[in-house]
Amino acid sequence: MANDEVESRGADSVHGVDHHLAELVGIVNRSNGEFAITLTVGGMLISGLLTGGKRYHEEFAEQFLKGMGDLEPETSEPIKEFFKGFGAIYARQEGDEMPEPLTTFIHLREARFFVPGAAPVPANGGVLWRGRLVKVDGYHLGILTMAGAST
Repeated sequence: MANDEVESRGADSVHGVDHHLAELVGIVNRSNGEFAITLTVGGMLISGLLTGGKRYHEEFAEQFLKGMGDLEPETSEPIKEFFKGFGAIYARQEGDEMPEPLTTFIHLREARFFVPGAAPVPANGGVLWRGRLVKVDGYHLGILTMAGAST
């Protein structure tokens, strides 16, 4: 969204979604990039790598299959392709005639959850996380560490 479009709307958010954060999500959805971010969601901090929807769904498919145990390829491949297929809307090519999908979800890799007075969860590393963009109360760039300092 161009700055003049935002200014013409005269608001910082559209339908309760921070347009600045939505644009950051859109950038990673349109690219292979990702970056460190910490979100405030319902009084909790969620810290990880903001990643695109396509990559999120690819990794989700892999992790889901690992959790299923040893499956034969004729069983595992259709399952993998099914879950990867959810990421297809993010794999737009230049010149696509369909409009860009509305940015409604935010995806993190290596996500950890922080609440006051408790150790980060999970303690042994991060997880994939998907949330509704409209539920994000605030954010800052950088990842929280065990000591609580951003990197």
